[in-house]
Amino acid sequence: MSDLPLAVPRVQVTPWLRTYLPRPMAQLRVVCLPHAGGSASFFRRWAAELPTSVELLAVQYPGREERLNEPMYQHMADLVGALTFALAAHPGLRHTPYVLFGHSMGGAVAYELSRQLRREGLPQPAHLLLSACESPARHQGGRLHHQADAALLAEITRLGSSQLDWAAHPELAQLVLPAMRNDYQVIETWQADPLHPQLDIPIDVLVGSDDPELSEADAQDWLRYTSRSFRLSRYPGAHFYLIAQQAAVCAHINRVLALVGFGTGSHFP
Repeated sequence: MSDLPLAVPRVQVTPWLRTYLPRPMAQLRVVCLPHAGGSASFFRRWAAELPTSVELLAVQYPGREERLNEPMYQHMADLVGALTFALAAHPGLRHTPYVLFGHSMGGAVAYELSRQLRREGLPQPAHLLLSACESPARHQGGRLHHQADAALLAEITRLGSSQLDWAAHPELAQLVLPAMRNDYQVIETWQADPLHPQLDIPIDVLVGSDDPELSEADAQDWLRYTSRSFRLSRYPGAHFYLIAQQAAVCAHINRVLALVGFGTGSHFP
């Protein structure tokens, strides 16, 4: 498939959802939610890997890229509430089925977003794809968001999202640290429902075979969160396996889209 031009995305309906390859006549949409400290541009090149009948919408959290000066949400419930409104208001999701893909923190957000959509009486996604994300019951929280800047930057390097020499680029470090710290607060203070309510949505869990953050049990435990089908798939790599495995992950998404079928999933009335 041809590569994407380096042009700025065209007109956006909402600042929450970036469209890097607009397909207004799409029959199905994929909404992608990034990791802690991540941004919509992480998924920019994925759009060209999808069929021409599918449009990719990448979630842009506040406090980064073109939303750099907007206040960030520090708690999961507030973030999910704002996202629910954004999805419900997006015209492209009113008439076509859609699926959610979330990586790491984005997977937890996708799960809670699906629950909130159900509570609001809004149609849920036709499928959930959760990448490098432990189940809610296996989530243990943490205190990294209270640590010094050096600890946060070391975590970015350890997980493999960036191999940049932060000491040599202090200006870049100061650019990414606020969003990183904020998002770690969101995920580390997240308290999932202890009743572990099931979703009536098929779930695919994708993991890196050498992910230091995710055990087999962490991933397999998602099975109890769905009353529908469940599948666990492994790909070579660590926590950010999907960078090197982009083509394979997009192929996985395309297989899910084929299973969903056009015109049979959830959409907003």
